[in-house]
Amino acid sequence: MVKISPFQPVYFNGNYCEVTSPPFDSINKEMEKNLKRCSENVTHLTLPDNENYTYARVKILEWVDSGVLKRAEKPVLVLIDQSFNHSGKILRRTGIISLVDVFPDDGYVKPHEKTFIGPVKERMKVLGEMRTQPEPIFLAVNDRELEPLLQGMVAEREAMFSFTDGNGVSNSVYFLDEEEQLDRIVKLLKNDSAMVADGHHRLEASRRLAGERSGTEKNFWSSVMAYITSMNSPGLFVSGIHRIVKTNIEIDSFLNRLAEYFLVNDNPPVSGKDFITVYLDRYYYLLPPENESNEGYKTNFQSPIHALNTVIFNEIMGIDSEGMDTEMEFTHDEKYAVDEVRKGRATAAFIMPDWDRENLFRIVLSDGVLPQKSTYFHPKVHSGIVLNVLF
Repeated sequence: MVKISPFQPVYFNGNYCEVTSPPFDSINKEMEKNLKRCSENVTHLTLPDNENYTYARVKILEWVDSGVLKRAEKPVLVLIDQSFNHSGKILRRTGIISLVDVFPDDGYVKPHEKTFIGPVKERMKVLGEMRTQPEPIFLAVNDRELEPLLQGMVAEREAMFSFTDGNGVSNSVYFLDEEEQLDRIVKLLKNDSAMVADGHHRLEASRRLAGERSGTEKNFWSSVMAYITSMNSPGLFVSGIHRIVKTNIEIDSFLNRLAEYFLVNDNPPVSGKDFITVYLDRYYYLLPPENESNEGYKTNFQSPIHALNTVIFNEIMGIDSEGMDTEMEFTHDEKYAVDEVRKGRATAAFIMPDWDRENLFRIVLSDGVLPQKSTYFHPKVHSGIVLNVLF
């Protein structure tokens, strides 16, 4: 049961193209510098300069007092209707931002990637001092009725505000406050489970803060602000994250070892998408073996990321879980990964396929936790559209 509830969001009084940003953990230093040129950009809160965590709380209160930030008059669900161009087609995705109960953990909000204690503690410091949730985590549910229901609610309605974000995604934002509409959405989701698409470290930070605090603060952190959309939306994409490896590789020997576990081809398969592409001196395409019946097959080949980590990195290359985190680079950009090898700065690029969404949801709902950096859900929802502030 996904327990959602309306809340009184705080939101910027205009200028949304300048004040919003991508999620904090997808921002590089150059992006951060450019975003912070706007003195009211949300990155001044999510990425405080010089780790000055108390500054963000002071800044929020200043912005509220000066009218930069406004607070909704009554509890609402925030509906976001998005559209964007993908390969020449205009696609649409609709979801809501609400509060979701996450503490105590009842098992209905399911992380799908492992977290690391360092990033969790860092977010606890930022969020705890700020006493604010400045950006939603991203949840996906399997209910096919959610998106049509939401789109019907705003079909004849004027958006409260609209903006196009830095990725070219058009966002129309609505505040839903009619009791009948709120009840329909709450009831629709109450029998569903949600997979965490993005924001694992923020979720864990919120749960730990709820466990440490008392009274009003405990209640505040027991519910997390979350964007919820359907896993079945045509406007939701789940890509793999590519790996760039700098470990020395003897190509002929490595290919021979790969052939013990995979069907290794010089040409891409004409059908199917669950293959791994590795670029060494050229492209090679690795397909899972056919008609395997051994005990380890289902575990090692239940997804491409399992095959990559368990078979290639661990078994063949001898890279343990710590090395997978520290000895390689991760990127969403296939061209960049291959160019690093061509320029001699890396020895191999492992190009991961897009995920089969049904298979991903099945793995997660069966309590499968994937390695860190296994998925890239996109388009992202920008931070700063609304904030949840403890007053």
